[in-house]
Amino acid sequence: MDEKHDDDRGSRWSRRELLARALALPVLPHGLASLDETRSLSSPVRSKNLVVIELAGGNDAVNTVVPHIDPEYARARPTLAIRRGLHPIDERVALHPALVRLSELHASNEAATVLGVGYPDPDRSHFRSMDIWQSGRTDVEDPRLGVFGLAADVLHGRGATLPAIGLGISKRPLGLAGRSFVAPALTNLAEHRLDLGDIGPELERARARALDTRTEPDTRDDVLDGLIKNTARQAYASARTLQQLAATRPSGGGAAAFETTCALAADVLTASMGVRIVWLRLAGFDTHAGQARVHGPLLAELDRGIGTLRDTLDRRGAWQTTRVVVFSEFGRRVAENRSRGTDHGAAGHVFLLGRGLRSGVHGDVPSLVDLDRGDLRQAFDFRRIYAELLESWLEVPPLEAGVRAQASSFLT
Repeated sequence: MDEKHDDDRGSRWSRRELLARALALPVLPHGLASLDETRSLSSPVRSKNLVVIELAGGNDAVNTVVPHIDPEYARARPTLAIRRGLHPIDERVALHPALVRLSELHASNEAATVLGVGYPDPDRSHFRSMDIWQSGRTDVEDPRLGVFGLAADVLHGRGATLPAIGLGISKRPLGLAGRSFVAPALTNLAEHRLDLGDIGPELERARARALDTRTEPDTRDDVLDGLIKNTARQAYASARTLQQLAATRPSGGGAAAFETTCALAADVLTASMGVRIVWLRLAGFDTHAGQARVHGPLLAELDRGIGTLRDTLDRRGAWQTTRVVVFSEFGRRVAENRSRGTDHGAAGHVFLLGRGLRSGVHGDVPSLVDLDRGDLRQAFDFRRIYAELLESWLEVPPLEAGVRAQASSFLT
């Protein structure tokens, strides 16, 4: 199907059908076109891509990048300290035993670990800290715009049809919320359903009217027509492609779910859909009790997903043009608690992955004695990493994405 044909099809829809399809569009179950038929709606030139992996719940940085030579580590964690099977990545720290592929990426100079990352005056609330990390703003109490959603607005304005998408998540994250482009989320690989998330009050009212068969079309909505048609055309073509991609992947479950989502992310990035930013989430890191039972399996799931993502993209020649950033909304307390877990903390560590970046371990190992109310102190502002990802990789001015920080220098 060429672009003209797609326009003609849209013009044959009733206005109610057009609105309904544009604003509440499931991935189509029947009559699928081939992947090649959607390429005319894609960005014409492939460019650099970014995969954002959010570790939701607050990952324990101390047991992820382990300061094993510091005697205070074992004293602070009599039952949780890891003593065997570690993967050294420099003379000071080692990765958790489950992070086999990540250690291999360090060995092949395809990984950078940035220590002590956070922001000033850290907030230990999940929701508030998530808002800060995803919006890049500490000065807005209830942010509505996300860093990579605003970046997607810029990329969309340059002609990228579908610049950003969330995969394997229940709804669009704040990090992908922009002013104009509505980043979809593929919520369930088994159902292959797209979620357009919060589309704003005007479009929400239009959607409600479109779905209400008792309501006749209202000419007052005509100002929305251009946006609706554009959204419908993009979503319709992308829906067909996502349906086909997801159908080739088993829906998975349990420990395989994240790896399956990472494989789909590689498919999406190499399917000529124009996607530049993919947001993934791995949840379960709020380890207040019995951490030893759950943290290792979670990191193993992350590790398998990273390995699958890297290997699939590399086979298709796209790893060179991809960067991956892995973060969590905060770290956890240095000392274990009475439930053999760890409580909400402050600073954590960030992983950057890709070929050609400044690999290795960056920054001083955070002190386990000089603490911020029991937590690792922040030494590096996460917004500097965002600024570099935006400026040097996606070629989006950081200020246009709401980031006011000097760029770091890890990517080149």
